[in-house]
Amino acid sequence: MLFRMYGVSVNPMTGSRRYMGVVVLPNMSVADALLIQASWDEPDRFAAVYDRYAAQLYRYAYRRVGAAAAEDVVAEAFLAAFRRRHTYDLSRPDARPWLFGILTRELGRHERAERAHYRALARSAATATPDDSPVDDGVVR
Repeated sequence: MLFRMYGVSVNPMTGSRRYMGVVVLPNMSVADALLIQASWDEPDRFAAVYDRYAAQLYRYAYRRVGAAAAEDVVAEAFLAAFRRRHTYDLSRPDARPWLFGILTRELGRHERAERAHYRALARSAATATPDDSPVDDGVVR
């Protein structure tokens, strides 16, 4: 994952971290806007935003695309948020709507890419002839 640190594991369902056997829950006392602003100079501070919302975003993505793609889509969403953190509106203390908007765009990209992949498979299956089959190449008659 993007913010995985040595010796620390993150539970995607609760957002809690386990460090050397001790569970550490995300600190919700600091406004998201302040964390994002602090991450401008210290990028590691963005990990606190990840800790707060990764579980919520994962659950949403899981319901939309299933377990196989949910982790990838959430990782891409946080990567996009990290890259665009300088554009965050600091007058909004809660980053959840911003993050869900980014995730929704990433889910749309994933769906479009998946549809294009299936269309390409359908086209290649429709144009393939029995003579093109790679199975026939290995069979000696």
